[in-house]
Amino acid sequence: MNKIEIFGATLEIGAAWEAEWEVKEFNRFREGVGEMLIVDWAGLGELSYPYSGKISFSQISDWIADKIGKKENEHRLETIINGSKIDEEWTNWRNSGTDRHYVGFRFTDAILETIYAEIDVAIEKLQVAIVNENRAKAAEKAAKEAKNAALLASVKSFDAELEGYDRLGDIESPIYKCTIVMHDGETLVFDDRNIPDFGRVINPMYDLGNGKKGGLRVGDKWTQTNGYERGLTENEKIAMDVVWELGKHANSAFLM
Repeated sequence: MNKIEIFGATLEIGAAWEAEWEVKEFNRFREGVGEMLIVDWAGLGELSYPYSGKISFSQISDWIADKIGKKENEHRLETIINGSKIDEEWTNWRNSGTDRHYVGFRFTDAILETIYAEIDVAIEKLQVAIVNENRAKAAEKAAKEAKNAALLASVKSFDAELEGYDRLGDIESPIYKCTIVMHDGETLVFDDRNIPDFGRVINPMYDLGNGKKGGLRVGDKWTQTNGYERGLTENEKIAMDVVWELGKHANSAFLM
């Protein structure tokens, strides 16, 4: 999570795409903030800016009012309007025949330069956040690929093929038969399942030593519904890690 202090507010950026969106919006803000802005002075309606990012209009207005020189107990919009260039022709036209009091105005060049400078700072900070986020993702991806490569290297071969489906109402989830051949020649077979309303389960589909196959891993033990338990062998621990990390359901969402 990147926290960027800008326009007197804390901008929290959790992903690169959020930072990219903010850069786009700040560029739009820069292009449009020099145009005439309109406020309903009678109702002290909030001033709208050409910006649709995370910072609120009121936070931006507070920052601008402070830069203009907001007096104690003065409303931020009063400070902004009094410190700006009012478009008298438009304002008179807009308010003819109405009991409202709209004001059209433009920021002074000095205030615009201050706003532009803050926008530039925002964009620079956001671009740094984008670079850092992309680097972190690349490093995470490289670490994951290295881990997966090491897992594959720990066995002679790994294969997963569709065997059937678990079904619950209209939901169906594939069952994958995973066959792993260890470097010492031992072959281990598991069913990799993502059972609806239950979650992911990896079942050993071979005799566990009591003449029965199947069971669940609990810690470093196999357990069966008949009460039988035994510890996992080193080969089984390695094989389970391979299926868990590289199996077809490694990234499956919970089904319900």
